[in-house]
Amino acid sequence: MNAYSQGKSGGDMCFIEIFKRIKPKNITVVTSSLGRRLCQSEGLEANFTITTRERSFKNVFVIYFQRIFSSLMIAFKIRKVDIIYATSDALPDIIPSLLLKLRFRKALFITKMFHLIPKNRFASYLFQQISLIFIRFFADVVIVDSNILKKQLINYGFLRSKLHVIYPGITLRKQNKSEKKYDGAFMSRLHKSKGIDDVLFIWKEVVQILPAAKLAIIGHGSNKIFKKLKKQINKLNLNQNIEFLSFLSDENAFSVINSSKIFLFPSHEEGFGLIIGEVLSCDVPVVAYDLPAYNETFKPYIQTAPCFNKQKFAAMVLSILNNTSQKSLKDPTDFLKNLSWDSCCNYEYKLIHKKMAY
Repeated sequence: MNAYSQGKSGGDMCFIEIFKRIKPKNITVVTSSLGRRLCQSEGLEANFTITTRERSFKNVFVIYFQRIFSSLMIAFKIRKVDIIYATSDALPDIIPSLLLKLRFRKALFITKMFHLIPKNRFASYLFQQISLIFIRFFADVVIVDSNILKKQLINYGFLRSKLHVIYPGITLRKQNKSEKKYDGAFMSRLHKSKGIDDVLFIWKEVVQILPAAKLAIIGHGSNKIFKKLKKQINKLNLNQNIEFLSFLSDENAFSVINSSKIFLFPSHEEGFGLIIGEVLSCDVPVVAYDLPAYNETFKPYIQTAPCFNKQKFAAMVLSILNNTSQKSLKDPTDFLKNLSWDSCCNYEYKLIHKKMAY
């Protein structure tokens, strides 16, 4: 778990929730001090080997280089390993895993993948392409979160027998029928790929029709991102319409979401979209872009706008807030019940045992 940044990504939480249930006798988590803090706060019991000890995640390239170097030193010192488990396809997870696989050929090398990064994010795209080469030739098991990603990887030359689709679990949240304090809420990592820039434009469109509309933004980002967003909010004259709540605990974050009329999720890239399932369990309507990843999961239960069309996204938000939406959505209750962490854990547990038996 060496690529962990800050906040809670779906991949990190997937690893934590699964291994809290599997409870292996001897697990060593190679991560940063930030990663250890997250694991321990979420109740994962393990031995932790720390790669870097930064207090905040700032320069991704410098930190990742330091983590890769440190994790390689750790990998050289490890005496024995049966299973190598990379929680993501990021290079700080894959490179030390690759070294361990080369040292311990009989060890089972498992990696998780969640989506392919588009070419317009050049650096991230390039690094993932390097990871894909290593994963394709050296990983024994690749767990993906959708059949779409499985097909994409087969087109990349991955062996079908190595690819296994296991949906992540979701945490069902309590519904709170209290008074709606916010007209809208957004929660995610504060990054362009998660649609934070789109959110500001969309809310400006909403405010032109509903001048008092209030949006809560929940998420973790760098000081640079916060300054940039504050500047944009001032420029758009939205100071009275947007409230920054930064990173909140799950309990506080979903208290805010429960007190919102609608959840905006204009992410540009998703492999699965765990947050959508959790918000739907609160019985709060979701509007998102029509990403291919949602076609086999959440599409029947959410409102979707054509990809990256901010005007149509804003129009959908307004139609819900004004109770004029014409789209009839399916009840997600039964679907969400099937997306439990226990079920996800059971699938991975059986898969690992089956592969170890070989």
